[in-house]
Amino acid sequence: MLLVLPIITFAMAYFIVDVPKPGDIRTNQVSTILASDGSELAKIIPPEGNRVDVDLKQVPVHVRRAVLAAEDRNFYSNPGFSLTGFARAVKNNMFGGDLQGGSTITQQYVKNALVGSQRTGFGGLIRKAKELVVATKMSGSGPKTMCCRPI
Repeated sequence: MLLVLPIITFAMAYFIVDVPKPGDIRTNQVSTILASDGSELAKIIPPEGNRVDVDLKQVPVHVRRAVLAAEDRNFYSNPGFSLTGFARAVKNNMFGGDLQGGSTITQQYVKNALVGSQRTGFGGLIRKAKELVVATKMSGSGPKTMCCRPI
């Protein structure tokens, strides 16, 4: 029963949750310029935003490979999440270990663009569950390259 309830909940959420189209997600953010000592020199808030979507082909291959090697070696084959990373993060978050994300690139994208970043308590568990559902659905709904967009 302890295992069945989360599976049923996940399945229900999977069919209820919609994944937004890439063009529907705002990418405007503030640029902060820092001095070498970490103090803030300026904030730049351009009226049209400071992020521009680019085709993945415009990103050099060595940069793509470096990001995948550092962040998510199984990006093209995983279902949007890492089961072992997710289990480790839940265990550590619940039992007082180091807070971890266990996140794939897809999960990081979902967290930053869609569900927010609350990390502790019940709200953190709810956020992680939403992240898991949306990342899984996003991973199966189109090319993985849609996660490689600026946030």
